[in-house]
Amino acid sequence: MLTVAREAAQQMRLRAAESAERLVREASADASRMRQDAELEAARRQNDAAADVEAEIELAKQQGRDMVNEAREYREKVLSELARRRELARQQIEQLIHNRDRLVSAFDRARNAADDVVGDLAEFDDLSQEIARAAASVAPSDPTEPVIFDHTKDPEAIPQRSTSMVSEEAVVADEVVEVVEETIVVEESVVAEDAVVEEVVEEVVVEVDPTPVSPKRETPAGMSDHPSTDPPAEEHFATVVQLFGNSRKSKVDQPEVKSVAPAVKKPQKKSADDLFAKLRQSTTSEVANNVKKPALAAVTPSSKNDEKESRPVKPKAKVVVPKVDKKMFEQRDDVLAPLKVQMVRKVKRVLADEENAMLTYLQGKKSVVALETLLPAADTHAQQHIEALTEDVMTAAMAGAKSLSPSLKADLRKRVTNTAVMQVLSKNIDETIVRPLRERIQRGVEQSNGDRDEMASLLRSVFREWKMQRVEQFVADIAVLAYSRGAYLTLDQGTKMCWMVDPNGPSCADAEDNSLAGATALGDNYPTGHQHPTAHAGCRCLLAPIGE
Repeated sequence: MLTVAREAAQQMRLRAAESAERLVREASADASRMRQDAELEAARRQNDAAADVEAEIELAKQQGRDMVNEAREYREKVLSELARRRELARQQIEQLIHNRDRLVSAFDRARNAADDVVGDLAEFDDLSQEIARAAASVAPSDPTEPVIFDHTKDPEAIPQRSTSMVSEEAVVADEVVEVVEETIVVEESVVAEDAVVEEVVEEVVVEVDPTPVSPKRETPAGMSDHPSTDPPAEEHFATVVQLFGNSRKSKVDQPEVKSVAPAVKKPQKKSADDLFAKLRQSTTSEVANNVKKPALAAVTPSSKNDEKESRPVKPKAKVVVPKVDKKMFEQRDDVLAPLKVQMVRKVKRVLADEENAMLTYLQGKKSVVALETLLPAADTHAQQHIEALTEDVMTAAMAGAKSLSPSLKADLRKRVTNTAVMQVLSKNIDETIVRPLRERIQRGVEQSNGDRDEMASLLRSVFREWKMQRVEQFVADIAVLAYSRGAYLTLDQGTKMCWMVDPNGPSCADAEDNSLAGATALGDNYPTGHQHPTAHAGCRCLLAPIGE
């Protein structure tokens, strides 16, 4: 029994050892397999993390390069603008300096010329006094006796010479006045300039030859060699410098001195001394005040205008201004008021769904978000709003049809079809709601520069503006357009219609033009190119048959 027990124990020990060894092998295999799986998963996750890190780093580098390039472009733009402005300022300063130097030089030349003329005038005063004294000392006792004056003793007292000097001095004075005038006011004329010169010449001639001369006067012997018979010698006078070009007036002709003319008593005039004293005392401001402004040329009508005036004028057609029926506008407003509330609610619901979808998409994306992935296609986007408003739009169109036709609802639906109404309204919904919204979202995406938080904030502000400020105006325009479209479709082609302006609506020149067009056949365009209202955003006009 002991042996049997020992053998049984031995067998049990062997089986237990085999079982333990098998369990150890299985556990080792399971552990090895699990270790391999864990290593593979860790390697995969490490590779994914490395790829994500590289993508983020590359994105950051690209954004950094874009920012640097943008900063460089802006810097170059600013520097180029500053350089352009600096160059423009430099040119203006140089031009101002040049003009200043030119004015200073012109005033210097004018001052020098005036000083020379004043000096010559002083000499002329002394000469005129000597001539007067000489003429008084040699006056003949017998008026019939010829006057013989020895010019060899006083060559300066020669009448021809003094007369030529007076004329030249007068011309010089004329030029001085003209120079001062051109310095102050360009292309103007001095007041009564020629009259002043003539008075000076005539006064001096009378003083030189106050006594009558006998017509039978003979030239004494030896007078051919007398210096008075020689042509007057040219004397040096002040040179008048021209300041602003060669635009000068013609000089006053030198008057001829008649030796045989009898002395005639003339009315008392101002002396030459007073005249030249007045010239010396005159200033540039006084000369400028005496300048006459050129008279405006009379405008003569052209031959074309004469032809136009000679043509017969066709009588214009009488403008028929439609009589405004306020009841039609009140009826329309009453019908559209509840529809507008429903349409606003539906549009806001569509906008809220779009906003939530975009924000959810932004939260689930870590990479750069493109506009194409953020927004649906343009047609799909517009179709969402069209489907939301189609029912209410057709209701408004049917209300417009009923306002002008007493037919049954079934008969009106044959004319006011879904296709005919939505053909116009779909385009209007796309242009007034969808396109402006997409443009604003696009600008927000561009402004965010890939920052999801900033992009989400901009999207919220855009949708908030649309829902709180713009939707009601858009829906009101769409409802009025649908009402007018239904009224237009219910009438026959060729029916005479008038464009009525809402007395309570916004004033518009286009609407007034359409109203003044009078009776227009249905199907023809009004002056603004529209067949029926509305003509612009906010238009509240209506169509009415003639007689309504």
